[in-house]
Amino acid sequence: MNVTKSFINGVDFAAFVKHPAFITIATIIGIGAIFFICMQIVFYIYKKRLNTPITDKEEILSNSNTKNKILILYHPSKHGTTKNTVDKISKYYNENGYEITINVASCKKAYATNLYKIIYLVSPVYFGKVSDFLKKFVQENVIENQIVYIVNIGKLHYQPKEFENLASTISNTNEIYKLKLRGDEKDIKDAIENLSH
Repeated sequence: MNVTKSFINGVDFAAFVKHPAFITIATIIGIGAIFFICMQIVFYIYKKRLNTPITDKEEILSNSNTKNKILILYHPSKHGTTKNTVDKISKYYNENGYEITINVASCKKAYATNLYKIIYLVSPVYFGKVSDFLKKFVQENVIENQIVYIVNIGKLHYQPKEFENLASTISNTNEIYKLKLRGDEKDIKDAIENLSH
């Protein structure tokens, strides 16, 4: 006897899997699974980028006529937008009489933060996350009674949640400002001019 159909509890599975509705659902689930896996890979790559240490890259833009100093710590972004933003911020302040010290947040260098009038903590934002190196710097260096700018670089508009992780580690004795910048010249200039002291 030839069995051409498989019946289990009265269901014809061979016909069921050939049904257009089943094929459509299976295709959607398959595409969804592939998309999910790809997003997890992308998320992993960017998370690793945010948490990969960069060696000391200290730069000092000197201005011998001033006692006003600014410390800018940043984490590089994939396409250089964060460093480009840091360069524009430091240029603006240096032209206005400040001495600027710039370094990567993972430099493992201790700074006497009380010597600086303003401290900038600058990070790219990937999937709503910022660099853990900035948080580690804040935890390992005393920052009290300072002006602190937390600057997140990304294409999306200001998202309060992006700032929570870092802002929560900074002492509330500080004057804290949260900026979301996209890296373009006008955006940066406007933000600095509106908030600079």
